[in-house]
Amino acid sequence: MKTGDLVKPKKGKRIGIITDVFGDLDPDNPWIRVRWTAPYEGSEWCKMSGLELAQTPITD
Repeated sequence: MKTGDLVKPKKGKRIGIITDVFGDLDPDNPWIRVRWTAPYEGSEWCKMSGLELAQTPITD
């Protein structure tokens, strides 16, 4: 995961964008700052293990 990726939590139905990655303490499971955009705006630090990349439909 990197800055700008669209993510969602493994539990819940929010969606957000990664704004920062802090991997100094545990490079295999870094802290990731997410700017949540839906259903409510806000930001939060999350562990990478609790997030997954959001799937976006491919359209032609």
